[in-house]
Amino acid sequence: MRMRRVTGVLVLAALGACDDGSASASRTAAAVDTVGGVERWSYPETAASSLGWSVDTVGVLGDAFADDEYQFAEVSWERLAGDADGNLFVLDRQGSRVLKYGPDGRHLATYGRKGEGPGELSQPLGLAVGPGDTLWVTDFSNSRLTGYPQPGGDPRTVPYGDNSGVPSPSLTVLDGGFLQSFRPLFNIGGPPGSGRRAAVSGGEGGSSRLPLLRLGPTAEVLDTVWTIPEPPTDMVRLEIGSGVIVMMMARQFAPAFRWQGFSDGGVVVSDTAAYLIRLIGPDGAVRRTIERAPAPRPVTEEDREAARQRLRDAEEAGGTRVRIGGSGPDEETRRRMLEQRLEKMTFASLIPRVVSLRVDPRGRIWVGVAESVPDSVGRIDIYDRDGTLVGELRGVPMPDVFVGSDRLGVLRKDEMEVQQVVLMRLREDAAAGDGA
Repeated sequence: MRMRRVTGVLVLAALGACDDGSASASRTAAAVDTVGGVERWSYPETAASSLGWSVDTVGVLGDAFADDEYQFAEVSWERLAGDADGNLFVLDRQGSRVLKYGPDGRHLATYGRKGEGPGELSQPLGLAVGPGDTLWVTDFSNSRLTGYPQPGGDPRTVPYGDNSGVPSPSLTVLDGGFLQSFRPLFNIGGPPGSGRRAAVSGGEGGSSRLPLLRLGPTAEVLDTVWTIPEPPTDMVRLEIGSGVIVMMMARQFAPAFRWQGFSDGGVVVSDTAAYLIRLIGPDGAVRRTIERAPAPRPVTEEDREAARQRLRDAEEAGGTRVRIGGSGPDEETRRRMLEQRLEKMTFASLIPRVVSLRVDPRGRIWVGVAESVPDSVGRIDIYDRDGTLVGELRGVPMPDVFVGSDRLGVLRKDEMEVQQVVLMRLREDAAAGDGA
């Protein structure tokens, strides 16, 4: 196989600002070849140019003693959104509502409430801002998408046409449609092209797959952008006194299906333990793959014990307690259940290298990379829309949301375990370092 070398160019362009002429040449080169008709860019392990970007905290939202409009719970990065005007939207899943905050952190509006009627929400999963600043919420129990127009007006409801799959929290809104992945409820098979049922559960031998679908304006399936085998889970039996309960346990360290949409309908996907991301065009074709050394390392016994300890800690904090008949088990039963769950945990063989993936308002790709600690971002690699490695970023947290032209938000909990969103201003005015 013939190889050629290309040298990337480091581009320092502030969010929402013009190029200030501070661009410098990157010393990171990608080896370029073609695999299966798709161009592959392979970057070495050698450190890329160090980006001298920094963040300043400008505000913190979330307080147990504040007014109700500043309290939220069960928020994940998929339940945060920002618009070009600097407004932040928080999907309070526990409260079945969306809270809107202005650039100064002031509460501006609340959308939705618990229920099944127009504009009401039941088990909301995800949140996204679409064209025209309409705020869209994935409403699982009501099997629909609900749109709240920011300029005002009645909410819009878009029912899902097929109830055979569970929509993912992650949602991208396009001009005239949506991008969303689905998890199968059960294996039903089906011939190619027979709609979401086939896309969700079809495949060789009827094996379940997770699809990323392009939906039309009424949530009809237009095409399947990408699919992966359903991540492995284990059905385990837990003995509870004289009875037995069955639960599903995720395979520890199994690679997650991570994807982010671009404004033009393209997608970036990561779904393997290796550092491999795919750039998929609006037409659904894979345009380029990006790889970076080294290969993922094997899972060690130390890694397995750390995963067991996380389960112990989560159980102690009350975050994973199994409920029986609407009430929690007594302490002795809880202890025995925890022992069984620890004993029945299973593990993948490799530690995934990509643990987080985001696309900022300029279309740049932020890749959170695990280094010494599994499932934890050790550094952030920044790529442009085409896959050129801009540089590496350290000392800046992986964003959970981008807000306006120069802000990002990061989820955290305070000392009372109350969820908060920390708003930070991203400064890109420092020149990049020379790299290694």
